[in-house]
Amino acid sequence: MHLATLLPLLPLVAAHSTLQPRQSNWPACQSTISCNFWDIESATMQSRLDYMQYMQATHFAPLNASTRFRAIEGVIMFFLSENLGAPGSWVSAVDAGIIEGIQSGAAQALGQQVAVSAPPADNNPGIDVWAQYYAGQRAPGGYPTRQTHDAAWGEAEATSTEWAKEQVADAVQTATRRELNWYEFTKLFRWILRNEDLTILLLRPIFLTRADDFVFWLTDTTRFEPALCGSQAAWAISGTLTFDLEGIVSLPANVIDLLRAIYDCGSDFIEEEQS
Repeated sequence: MHLATLLPLLPLVAAHSTLQPRQSNWPACQSTISCNFWDIESATMQSRLDYMQYMQATHFAPLNASTRFRAIEGVIMFFLSENLGAPGSWVSAVDAGIIEGIQSGAAQALGQQVAVSAPPADNNPGIDVWAQYYAGQRAPGGYPTRQTHDAAWGEAEATSTEWAKEQVADAVQTATRRELNWYEFTKLFRWILRNEDLTILLLRPIFLTRADDFVFWLTDTTRFEPALCGSQAAWAISGTLTFDLEGIVSLPANVIDLLRAIYDCGSDFIEEEQS
């Protein structure tokens, strides 16, 4: 299925809460990028998408990161398309940890006060790793290669995401099978970001001369389409998507099927880049 068929009018996520209500500074905290985890968690997905776009257009410019989080936009677009991520849900908690890490890492890199979150969402370790990413992005010349940039981006995103899932979301409620399938895709995405050259070698027998273009399209964090396609493909899987990252080099059949579905979804964009 091509991406063009996956972009209907995206519905707003309905309000629903299973977490203890907390006082929120949203949206006042946005202008100073000082929202804590619970502020972000209280917001709708549409508000979060708007916030990610606002931060890139304003605060992230001095960090040379004005277009570096379109991949996160793609994930939120997916949540909107499936009516996922209402405040208080498992998806909401995972996503809030991701956005908090990106935002507060930027605040730290800019020398601003970093928002403090109440337990169990305190001490998001991704904040420091994102701050390190921004330091590299802001350095003269930025990252020396696309691969070093993507590895740093992937490490920071993994740190925030895995912490949010394990420390907060899993304590809220049990994720559904399809939500866990989506999460498995994100694990694969982050692994590929940190192992692009190896992934190209592994996929060359399958995608032949298209392997390079596919991998670099998939890991382009300045585009929303790859993350949206990947999320949609994982969501459409009828069974359970599981794999061991330590054994990923053996390319299990379910991983190959997922990557083929992502390629089919984004083939128009990939071929456009080749021309």
